[in-house]
Amino acid sequence: MMTVKEKIQSAKLLHWSSSVKAGDVLKYWHDDGRHGVICYARVLKVCPRKLKVRGGRGEIGYKNPGWFTGRLSEREVYELNEQGVSI
Repeated sequence: MMTVKEKIQSAKLLHWSSSVKAGDVLKYWHDDGRHGVICYARVLKVCPRKLKVRGGRGEIGYKNPGWFTGRLSEREVYELNEQGVSI
């Protein structure tokens, strides 16, 4: 039987944000007041506590991994590029 500490460690290892690397495309929710939209950002650099990312409009910033809701697969990125979404 696993202890609580072991369960927490295993959960941290399985979470998608623990394996983020430069070049990954992450998605997040942006609420503009009227309705929200899903936005995308490409990881430029993984820092100890934050991620340096470039958003879809070209802005560069530092965000916590908790800001993002998931990672896109290479296939999803390809499909978005085919649709004309800039990432």
